[in-house]
Amino acid sequence: MSTATKLDLAKSAASDALEQFKDDDELGLRVFTMGLSSGTGGTSEDLVPIGPLGQERESLRNKIDSLIPLEGT
Repeated sequence: MSTATKLDLAKSAASDALEQFKDDDELGLRVFTMGLSSGTGGTSEDLVPIGPLGQERESLRNKIDSLIPLEGT
């Protein structure tokens, strides 16, 4: 039996929480870490821009599920 990581627990909670929002609620997904792959060396990147959840619910859930640790965060 493997132990869930903190990231696994956060991803599960965030994905489950999506069901609590209405389609017209505005949500987005931003990651924070050093040296992002965007090449800017920035510390944050919007994976899903803030907007109405509506048809983006599954896309947002998929982005959450695909998160991996980057640069130790």
